[in-house]
Amino acid sequence: MEPVDLSHYNLRNQFTALEIANLIAGDDPDSAPDLSVASPKARFIYGQIKDAYARACAALYEKLTTKHAEAEEGTFFGVSANPHMLPSQSLWGYLEESYGRDFKLDGDILFRHPFERQLFARPDVETWLSLSDYKDPCHFTRKEETAAEVRAELEMEIVRLKQENAALQENTGRPEEPLDPRARNTLLIIIAALCDHSGIDLKARGTASEIAKMTEILGAKVGQDAVRQVVLQISDAVERRKK
Repeated sequence: MEPVDLSHYNLRNQFTALEIANLIAGDDPDSAPDLSVASPKARFIYGQIKDAYARACAALYEKLTTKHAEAEEGTFFGVSANPHMLPSQSLWGYLEESYGRDFKLDGDILFRHPFERQLFARPDVETWLSLSDYKDPCHFTRKEETAAEVRAELEMEIVRLKQENAALQENTGRPEEPLDPRARNTLLIIIAALCDHSGIDLKARGTASEIAKMTEILGAKVGQDAVRQVVLQISDAVERRKK
């Protein structure tokens, strides 16, 4: 049986616990979107993630009540990561809130941030796996990619999306309709995330020119002025979604 191609998940920076469990198990999350249909290995890993998250909640509470020092290598929240723990994006945000003047500590962080609703950042997953000394092949222990490799992956994803769009247009036989504002903002946010992952600073001088050259290399040239108009709209779209 040939291994599942999970390379398109390399562009993702955050995942649900079930997606993580499937990817570590070598399964495509799209084929097992529910725990009840996940493989036995994925279900076992899911349980490990759940335990690691609960320990992260306890560690964060300990930090906020005992005022531990800043985090050191091999730790989360300045608390020893052994036994191993996995914090979510939500927990890191809660830690940031604690620096505010009006912050009030919640006595049950796990209840306030239920496991099933959490998203986990790729670097935290990779750290958890390395501390856990996970031996089996898994999606998150791939080699470090160069900027050129990440950019190549991004270009391949763009080509794939263009091909899917062309196929849809051919099937419908109708001209492309303009995007509604919500869909347009969603696309702008996706572009922002991909640029952030590939190290492209949208606020830097010359970024529009760089992206325009990338579209030319791709064979679907977009003018520098058109790119600049899109880039100028990205920041507002991201800020609106954060509110």
